[in-house]
Amino acid sequence: MNHAQDKFARRTHVLKKVGDLKTITSQVSWGIPSEVVELYEIELYDSNGIVLDKVNVDIDWFVDGGVLVFFDTTSTAKITTIPTSITTIWTRYSHLPTALVTVATALTIQLDFTEAVLAGALETLYGRISVPLGIDRQGNPIIAINFTAVKYWAGKYNELVFDAKRWINMLDSTEREVRNYQFAGMFSLPKEAKDANITVTDWT
Repeated sequence: MNHAQDKFARRTHVLKKVGDLKTITSQVSWGIPSEVVELYEIELYDSNGIVLDKVNVDIDWFVDGGVLVFFDTTSTAKITTIPTSITTIWTRYSHLPTALVTVATALTIQLDFTEAVLAGALETLYGRISVPLGIDRQGNPIIAINFTAVKYWAGKYNELVFDAKRWINMLDSTEREVRNYQFAGMFSLPKEAKDANITVTDWT
């Protein structure tokens, strides 16, 4: 099940978190936690909680060997500190689910996608374990991989993954539309403020 839920999370990016980079006054690089599947956005904020455009603060980032590194876009020299105009840095990323330790451990994947995780687990299970498929002419049991079952559960899994991706993309699109709807008709959108209600995970 752990393999199945990890595979599903990697393919769909269904699980998402916001990370908060700590000690930005003394660091310019951070190790990326092992749970991260994809780091897809970095948000820079000033002391008023207003998002900053990285172009205006002459800073950008890249990932090298599992480490998130910031650099000055106007110089080839390595930076030693994050610009003081930046007081908070958030990372947005998709991540792996919590490993299942016992049968009582709940899935991290939402209940809506439990069927997909189970289908992936059954595909793997049938592909690894030989099962009785009948009796041969001599009356001996036929023990082999049930490729019909493997094919069925693989197809079911891929179908459910496709549905999950479509649903997740629809949610992401709706979230962006709702965020900007209140400002429709304005010449330009106001600077976005940091959402104080978001739960963040510390990156040290």
